[in-house]
Amino acid sequence: MIELLEITKLFLIFSLLLISPFNFFKKEILGINFDQSSLIALNLILNLNILLFFSLIPLKLSDYSIFFILYLLIFFIKNYFFERNILKFDNENYLTIFIFFIIFFILSIDIANKLNLGWDAKWFWLIKSLYYSQDNTFKELTEYIYNDYHPHLGSYLWAFFSNLTILNFEYFGRIFYLFLFIFVLFFITKKIFQNDYKSSLISTILIIILYKYKYFSGLQEILIFSILIIISKLIYDYILNRNLKDLFIIFLSLNLILWIKAEGIAYFFIVVFCINFIKKLNLNHRIVFNAACFFIIIFKILIYNFFEINLNN
Repeated sequence: MIELLEITKLFLIFSLLLISPFNFFKKEILGINFDQSSLIALNLILNLNILLFFSLIPLKLSDYSIFFILYLLIFFIKNYFFERNILKFDNENYLTIFIFFIIFFILSIDIANKLNLGWDAKWFWLIKSLYYSQDNTFKELTEYIYNDYHPHLGSYLWAFFSNLTILNFEYFGRIFYLFLFIFVLFFITKKIFQNDYKSSLISTILIIILYKYKYFSGLQEILIFSILIIISKLIYDYILNRNLKDLFIIFLSLNLILWIKAEGIAYFFIVVFCINFIKKLNLNHRIVFNAACFFIIIFKILIYNFFEINLNN
């Protein structure tokens, strides 16, 4: 029973990543126009970048994890209780949320009942997550002999969310991968099918077809897949609207991919290459986007050099 309650609690925490710090009912943030789906994507990607920052600094996980959740809660209360845009949903929205939760809950139980980890997860990703779970920092992680094989972000998220629970079972961290996977399928179908009933049905069918336990056995490919789905939808939005905000969220998403797997650099360049071949790409947007992408690659190299980590070829 406690495990079921913890799964429900984690669903609420994961949901906060989508609706804080920005109010997704607002149409303008800092003078920039947003639609609802873009703001939800921005919230998620921004929060994951904040966690990436925390994963690199010399602070123990237990020193700040609760403060990160408080930050999300404070903005949630401010945005939806102290401003005019109260958190209101129509029947279609409630149906979507209910279906999302039921699917997440059932598949989380499936993950909890299997628990066998993928080969790479056993020998690399779980060990890295244990470094953070045991209150080590990125500095100590650099001492792990296989650390230079792959970056650490997926393992860090695994540790971060598992340590938000009373039981601290490792799979509590892995069900964030499941939450992200389910979210992105709802994210793209809602855009294609404006009717929430249709989008919920199509999303459910896709999840049933695509779900396999091995994707959530600690392997990192599902994180890459999910972020690439978000990026692809944002590229489509940019082609339609030529709005710099979409490129900004893509840039933040690409930064995450660089820190999940070594192969992330290949996906990074593929996305950058494709964006640069968008017909009539705004010149200023091209310059800003490419400069920003160049900066985050240099930043990662500098971090690796500072901590004396060998760059994976």
